[in-house]
Amino acid sequence: CSSDLLGVRGESEEILLESGAGVVIPPADAPALARAVTELADDRGRCTALGLNGRRFAAEKFNRMTLAMQMLAELEQVGNSGRHLP
Repeated sequence: CSSDLLGVRGESEEILLESGAGVVIPPADAPALARAVTELADDRGRCTALGLNGRRFAAEKFNRMTLAMQMLAELEQVGNSGRHLP
């Protein structure tokens, strides 16, 4: 399960829920952490699925070409509007 992620509240929780790539645990809850690690260790199929979900999510959301094209579109919009960046 080396590609799986255990996360707590906040942005990591949002990413895990959106991607389906990990397990969310409450902050400072050692028993919940232990349960999550044990469950993942006992379920190789789930580990594989979480890892594949994470890889797919990263490829879709953080593709360099896609991000560059989005940035270019934003810059063109700013340039065409006559606005100045702060």
